[in-house]
Amino acid sequence: MFTTHEIRTGRGILQYRRESLTGIRCRISPIRVDRQIDAAPALPSSRDGCPFCPDAIESSTPTFQDGSRLRCGESVTFPNLYPFAACHVVTVITPDHTAGRFDRRCLADAISGTADERCSERLLFEDEIFWSATPVPLGEREVRGVLPVSTLAEFGPYVEPLADGILRIIAFYRSLGTHAFNASIFFDAPKTAGRGHRVFCSLIARLNPNRLSMCDSAFMERLHLEPVILTLPESLGALFREKG
Repeated sequence: MFTTHEIRTGRGILQYRRESLTGIRCRISPIRVDRQIDAAPALPSSRDGCPFCPDAIESSTPTFQDGSRLRCGESVTFPNLYPFAACHVVTVITPDHTAGRFDRRCLADAISGTADERCSERLLFEDEIFWSATPVPLGEREVRGVLPVSTLAEFGPYVEPLADGILRIIAFYRSLGTHAFNASIFFDAPKTAGRGHRVFCSLIARLNPNRLSMCDSAFMERLHLEPVILTLPESLGALFREKG
């Protein structure tokens, strides 16, 4: 599934990994975690100037061609002002300015608008969806949930199980001091049910908001298209069970 080339340095190890299926490459450098990127987040305390708070969202966000925004429960979905796909939307999950916790209904609303793997150190948990650390991560502490379906048309019964899994991963990230993350869901093309790839959801931890404006996307990510990762995927399963 993936290949690893490891180099030992005076301060630890450096791994070069490549996923056989996708060709994705990354470098894993656990020593870089000592840079203390998990410092407590520094978030704006006020709603003033926030385009996604209820007082401003109607005037500061774009609409679809018919002049509407999609609403489901508390969530509001609208087109991205700066899209990098034909269909690229933004969903504000909750009206709270600083959401301490997401609940199951909140995430479900937003989402609506193999034997070797099970024995792997990268396994986190499994219910209707199989969750494990990605062997060749595109971002820090990447976790992938694999669903037993292929297309958006089959997705309905798995919305709430997926929301439950995402909540567990978010709680895990927060237990490690990470308060920022990204998530994406990948579907196969329509009408490929039963013969396409499985739907999967990937989450990555991001650098906490900070007053120094430190960024986790540097020259390796932007110019070489090869992310530098701090956490070994094989360590993530043990960390999840330890925090569990």
